[in-house]
Amino acid sequence: MGRVEEVFTIVQTPRDQMSRLPDKAAGNETIHPWNVREATLHLGALAARDLGRWESARQLSAQVLDSQRRRGASALDIASYRLSEYGPLLSTGTPR
Repeated sequence: MGRVEEVFTIVQTPRDQMSRLPDKAAGNETIHPWNVREATLHLGALAARDLGRWESARQLSAQVLDSQRRRGASALDIASYRLSEYGPLLSTGTPR
């Protein structure tokens, strides 16, 4: 919708708060905090990529991967997400 800059800016604000969200839902919660965290960070990474902010895209993707590892995501889920890092990583020239 042409509001990529707005998405990128909005995602930056709660990054610290999201890193403190628990990995498992408490009590009778129906939403997994890790899902909210990972989806939000992923949207930020996509926005950064679209804006050509490769280092920001890489950092946001790294936060998603960290969240996946902490919650015990499957190797397939992690590998699948790592594939999405290819563009930003290639653009920064950073070996991984």
